[in-house]
Amino acid sequence: MPISYQIHKARKRVLTTVTGPISVEDILGQFQAAIREGVLAYEELIDACGVTPPFLSTHDIWRAADLVRLVLDTPSERHFGPRAVIVRDDAVFGMTRMFANLLSGFFPIRVFREPGAAEEWLAGWNEAADGT
Repeated sequence: MPISYQIHKARKRVLTTVTGPISVEDILGQFQAAIREGVLAYEELIDACGVTPPFLSTHDIWRAADLVRLVLDTPSERHFGPRAVIVRDDAVFGMTRMFANLLSGFFPIRVFREPGAAEEWLAGWNEAADGT
């Protein structure tokens, strides 16, 4: 499976690693796993630096975003934690930015090239939630 994850309940964080080619079904499966595990509201740091061709098409990105939005239409699943995605490849960066833009009105999601910047952004969400 191209997506694996570790749950850190004490930190309310999911660390996800994506390797190899990825499909729309893989993306939806990850959201469904977060629902099953009860961690959809946790922050998620997604390392997608290992994604390889064939890359998703523009049509696939739109389809994935539409399917994730269907999950958001379920009243019990409306609270998503922030997602920070780290990528290196230019094509993956562009497609991930498109996916993030399509979903940014539904939950906080940003794409980064550097892990430190992604960590800093997620830390800002933690501080806002703590009221600091």
